[in-house]
Amino acid sequence: MSISPNFWVGGLEKIFKKGFTMATCDTNQLTDYDIEELISYIINEDNNPDSDRFAYNHIIHYYEQKCTTNRVRLSFPNRVLWKITGQCNCKCLHCWANLGTAIPRENLLKVAKELSDNHVAMVSLSGGEPLLCKELFEIYRILKNNNAIVEILTNGALINQAWIEEYKKIADLNVDVIQISLDGPCSEIHDKQRNRPIFDKVVENIKLLRSEGIKVRVSITATQTNQNYIYDTYLLAQRLGVNVASISPVFPLRKGKAQENELDDYQYLKQLLLCFRSREQTAIRAQVPFGFQNKAYDYYKRQNHVNNKSSLDCTMFMQETNISMQIDAKGNALPGPEYEECHSAGNVYENTIKNVWSNGINWQEFREGRDLSNTKCLQCSIYSICGGGNAKMAFDVYKTIKAPDGRCFV
Repeated sequence: MSISPNFWVGGLEKIFKKGFTMATCDTNQLTDYDIEELISYIINEDNNPDSDRFAYNHIIHYYEQKCTTNRVRLSFPNRVLWKITGQCNCKCLHCWANLGTAIPRENLLKVAKELSDNHVAMVSLSGGEPLLCKELFEIYRILKNNNAIVEILTNGALINQAWIEEYKKIADLNVDVIQISLDGPCSEIHDKQRNRPIFDKVVENIKLLRSEGIKVRVSITATQTNQNYIYDTYLLAQRLGVNVASISPVFPLRKGKAQENELDDYQYLKQLLLCFRSREQTAIRAQVPFGFQNKAYDYYKRQNHVNNKSSLDCTMFMQETNISMQIDAKGNALPGPEYEECHSAGNVYENTIKNVWSNGINWQEFREGRDLSNTKCLQCSIYSICGGGNAKMAFDVYKTIKAPDGRCFV
């Protein structure tokens, strides 16, 4: 199994600039055993657990993989990440969202109805903070009219018992999930990163949700602030009975760019190993920083690993723009959450999703496929792991996605 390019979201350049450091376990470096173990965890099916996405993994993902294998572009997106508000009650140090204002009710309901009428399979509702959107449950009801799987991505601070009771009337508790940001094992760490005193309320609300049988995924974003506490945060998630912990390094966009430069890749990877080794009822979905590529490359070189990829294998069908898309807080249709307005195919509040999707303005490269056959990736021993890295990071450096991740120094 090869992993998505989106798994590679750290950086190599900073490693060469500041050297390697590590302040956990008993070593200041990753051993070959550590690297092999991490590779096994990250590319293993267990890194996409069923605990929070059983229906997605066994029905939607299977269908999307068939489309990918046969390079089929759908007539309407099957999966949508939708920022239903630009407002937020936190000012997170690492946040790379492009925030704004509330969205008019008529625009929100128009889009919800079009998604439902076209039988979209899965919608992830985010923001900003989606619970600040007064139309949240109206949107949810419309989406459930045609049985879409719905996820809510929230910081968790605004949930209360009355909100939970309303949620339970609408949601399908077998498949729907609430993702809550949990960035530390205590208020000192979590609240420093979130820039608001919300830790105690978040923990209380996770307990409430789980006591009501609601699936909860916690999202742990690693930064310099909490990089020494990822394992402790995961242990807290286990004690709270959380279904899945999604662990990832900060993405280098907007405020996240400065945060990524301060993240110690080795510290994060060691913390990640501790989490994997102590897994119990709380499953893990993890991403590694791009700096791990360098260690994997050196490891494979020592193992005399040969890349047997053909040029066809190096032309990747992009699920973004062919199967899935994002709607940002302004209504722009984007390939994914990390992309900016220059990649917008149009505004779904001013046009229909169907028209925007069909025309695909600014999406030609994505729909042609990410061709890496004329790049160094073709001969690289770790292409099967990194898949060329993040396409957005390729575009930022080379102004095309048909290039390796711009941070790659292999």
